Amino acid sequence: MRAMRPVVFVAAAASLVAAAPSDADACSPLPCSPGYFTPVNDAAVPANVPAFYWRPVSSAFSTPLPEPSDVLFARAAAPTTPLPFTAAKLLDGSYALTPQDPLTPGTDYVLTDRYKCGSMSVGPSVTFRALATAPQPTSLGTLTETTNLTGPITVPSSGGECSVEVAAHQVGIALQPSTDALAWRGALHYETFVDGQLWHSSSSADSAAPGSSWSGRGTDVLYAFCEEGAHLANGLAAGTHEVVMRATLPGTTTVVQSSALTVELACAGDGPDPDEGDGGCATGGVGGSRWLSLGMLAALAALVGRGHRAARRTR
Repeated sequence: MRAMRPVVFVAAAASLVAAAPSDADACSPLPCSPGYFTPVNDAAVPANVPAFYWRPVSSAFSTPLPEPSDVLFARAAAPTTPLPFTAAKLLDGSYALTPQDPLTPGTDYVLTDRYKCGSMSVGPSVTFRALATAPQPTSLGTLTETTNLTGPITVPSSGGECSVEVAAHQVGIALQPSTDALAWRGALHYETFVDGQLWHSSSSADSAAPGSSWSGRGTDVLYAFCEEGAHLANGLAAGTHEVVMRATLPGTTTVVQSSALTVELACAGDGPDPDEGDGGCATGGVGGSRWLSLGMLAALAALVGRGHRAARRTR
């Protein structure tokens, strides 16, 4: 009977791990993908802003499809009185909404997406202020390094899990707008380029709002993995990289770029061994490895204890 104890323990462990919910079980597409406006909420933009950007709410289950007539543009002081605008559909399915009449400096305006996804009204609503008119920017500003650390980061997984937490060297960056870009910062769409290539900081499934990164508008986080795993989303190679930020102004062909920033990504030594834990509980790891939770360990201890007592009774 003494030889059966490990068998009881292993069998119990296998059954508990198999019963544990996976990250993939908790990860499923939202029934309605959120819409988005630029200017963003609480922004201030020049009164001569060429157009408002609108990405409609989308859903595979809701019909009819959103139309520009679902958008209400109004003064904040009279939020139910619509102001006229024209709409031009863009290549990505979003729209450039151009106000028919000039905006009044010092006035607050509201954009509301009234589209209903199923029975729910889920469209965004933003309030912004019109400032004095300003020439469109011809420069963007200076890119600076804000953080530099090695530690855990959660990234999407191309395996069965939605995301995994891995060790990575991370460098945060932020834009310091130039004088001529400062007035337009609430209307611009920002993108990060690393070594001349567009940087998608998490994956194609990145849910960041248009014109933003996963860390915000005019900011980003670059990283290189300090662990290996077949299902990790894209990271940068260790070494030196040249980074710039570019911005576009919706409704125009304007493109401006920041100064270049050189960053160094390198991991000091090997990453943590995925087979060695610190006694804590994690929901995911490289290649889908998991640690047993404290509750599971308690259950296992109880099963082992019962095995010991059964063994004593048989002797």
